[in-house]
Amino acid sequence: MPDSRGQGMSDVLMRLCKVAAEETGKPLASMSPSTRIIEDLDFDSLAILEFLMAVEDEFGIPPLETAGRDFFVGPLKTLGDLERIVTEALDAPTPASGKPFPHGPVESEPAQVPFTHVETNQPRLFEKMGTNDQGFAQFRRKTDGMRCILIPECTVTIGIDGARPEQAPAHPVRLSSYLIDAEPVSNAAFVRFLNEIDAPPRDLYGTDEDDKRKENLAIVPRDGLFQCVSEMEDHPVVMVSWFGANAYSLWANGLDWRDAELSMLPSEAQWENAARGATNGWAAKHKAGETYSRVLPTAPVTAHIGASEYGLLHMSGNVWEWCRDWYDPHFYSHGDQMDPVCICETGIRSERGGSWVGPSHLADVTYRRGRPPGARGRCLGFRCIGTLPGAVE
Repeated sequence: MPDSRGQGMSDVLMRLCKVAAEETGKPLASMSPSTRIIEDLDFDSLAILEFLMAVEDEFGIPPLETAGRDFFVGPLKTLGDLERIVTEALDAPTPASGKPFPHGPVESEPAQVPFTHVETNQPRLFEKMGTNDQGFAQFRRKTDGMRCILIPECTVTIGIDGARPEQAPAHPVRLSSYLIDAEPVSNAAFVRFLNEIDAPPRDLYGTDEDDKRKENLAIVPRDGLFQCVSEMEDHPVVMVSWFGANAYSLWANGLDWRDAELSMLPSEAQWENAARGATNGWAAKHKAGETYSRVLPTAPVTAHIGASEYGLLHMSGNVWEWCRDWYDPHFYSHGDQMDPVCICETGIRSERGGSWVGPSHLADVTYRRGRPPGARGRCLGFRCIGTLPGAVE
């Protein structure tokens, strides 16, 4: 690092800049105390995990679990902020060693349900399917074949006391009935969407040409159309921005996908209610230093894991899911509301559910965090909601 940039920097900060440069391939001279971990370094959850592991190795310090969480929901935003965390860790008594995201026991192969994301080309948007094993009505969405669960009108408690501030307080909300996808949207379904809208992805899906995550894309252009690479058709689509998820949600509901004033993504309240009871999800699958090509260690949307009391799958782990709300860490303190949605533009959109990258505690159904709507991640997908007028026999 040139002397002019190193003046006034501590040894800890200079070493953090070095690690950041090595992890990103960006020039060391571009690193500074104000470098933002997510926005400036283009880090998704997996990249942050690898970066924190590299920092732990560089300084010989214990796991930085809190740091990994606070990049998304706390005050930790820059390399300068991380310097303080590392310095405190260096000065603290040495605890027992461990890994930031420990792996649980090896699970048996999960049971599978039929793959439903198939085009049907029927005139009605929804077709009734009968009830699921939990006793809730099911409908087939004709645009993409998605199985949807009808969540009845209810008053339900969301949030939790005694946890992180943004998850509190536990409070009642009143929700109108709604349909919600039984599974995350798959690569196969998103391919049909991209091909039908006959427009380049641009801000919807994918990466820049020089982004190293380009090799992880499961959807690629081929012969003038988009195609899904083999083995990933029934896996959840990732590397999709909030704009892409929202556009799909409109298209799937027979609406104009370009209408920026509408959204058919679940609100946080709808998502958390639908996720009640979900545990044992697909989490902590990444191993330090492991790299991936087109096939990521996501679970197929047909895998019967992370099931909620309503019978929705993958509500705990596998991929984070975009929600309609703008993310406000204080939103849950606003009290009892009818169909609450945060419409205050905070610059970041909410995501819920945890993923295959992070530890199981991030896959708790009350855990909240957010990302800029243009962000794309290798563990970030979505599911849609629907309204009752189209769900008739």
